[in-house]
This record gives sequence, structure tokens and C-alpha cells, in this order.
Amino acid sequence: MITEADARTVLELPDRYVIRHGAHLSTGYHPEEKPVAEDFRYSRDINEDCLEAEGIRAMFPELEAKQAG
Repeated sequence: MITEADARTVLELPDRYVIRHGAHLSTGYHPEEKPVAEDFRYSRDINEDCLEAEGIRAMFPELEAKQAG
């Protein structure tokens, strides 16, 4: 979750958001970075790609095998 209060520290990349902290607030992290709007927020209720536990498990079948063994 990214709140409106965090927006000033967030960069949007083509495939993710980056929350910068402290000394890393300068730009230059990625050539395609761009700042988000001041009122930006990102939360589960607006995430179109939100995965439930089963979807996450499917991405990491080796972890499922370790738990079964």
C-alpha cells in the first residue's frame, strides 16, 4: 500500500513503483522513472493484478514442494 502521504517519495517505473527513502530521494534511479501525482495512492482495492495466496503459491511451486516434504 502506498498512501497519499508517501506520494512525494514515489517513482513510477514501467512495471512497478519505487518508494525512495532518506538519502535516496534524488532522481536518476531508472531511465524511465517519473514522479507520481501528489494525490497518488496505491492499495489493494485499486490493484487490478492483486494476487490471493493461491496465485502467489502458483508462482513459487518449489516452496509448495518444500512444505509438502
